[in-house]
Amino acid sequence: MLNDLHTIIPPAIAHDVAASLYGDQASDVGACLNLPTIDRPLRLLLAAMKYVCHDHGSDVTRQFLLRAIAARALRAQPLAINLQELPPTAKGVAETKPVIETKLSARQVEAVRDYIVANLADAVGVKDLAGCIGMSRTQFVRRFKASTGMTPHQVVIDARIDKAKELLVNKTLGVDEVAAKCGFAHASHLSAVFRKHLKISPSVYRARAAHGDASAHLSSAAELAGTLVRGHL
Repeated sequence: MLNDLHTIIPPAIAHDVAASLYGDQASDVGACLNLPTIDRPLRLLLAAMKYVCHDHGSDVTRQFLLRAIAARALRAQPLAINLQELPPTAKGVAETKPVIETKLSARQVEAVRDYIVANLADAVGVKDLAGCIGMSRTQFVRRFKASTGMTPHQVVIDARIDKAKELLVNKTLGVDEVAAKCGFAHASHLSAVFRKHLKISPSVYRARAAHGDASAHLSSAAELAGTLVRGHL
């Protein structure tokens, strides 16, 4: 059985597998199945076939194993053809072409920006953003990144930070109130995000803003829009 694979692999399957691997130039399949190099993977496949043949598996399983054995055998001892002359796809090597992801339109970018700004106090998820322009989640994430160079999450966080900086200038609002209005879970969450992105706490930012020293950090929703539009262009 090990040295005469063509006795267990139907010619139709052998030729079909060979054609899948090497294209139309595949020939002399039988010769390669007579005495293949029996490596460990092939031995395991043969052992599995022996087990299945003893009424331990369905016909679907047998067909699958037959194809796997044929493929492994042909890989171990390739057909008598010059692979250098074959096109890449015939050698099992997929041709790779650069994929240019379609971007969102300017109107779609604007719609997403408006949705984010209008819903900062709520939980803004990727599904929500994709839905506001009638797009699937996966498609939206790819196109949004291609358009802006940023992930949706990054843009939402930036918008929350911008709004928080704007509100912190108003001393009548507590830090916890600012956090709530900007969609942060609590004041500690706002503080952690500020420290990560601005390297200062909300309280320090507020103190600097009171003395006119926060301009270096101050952006705005308009700047967010500019970032999105520039990424789109």
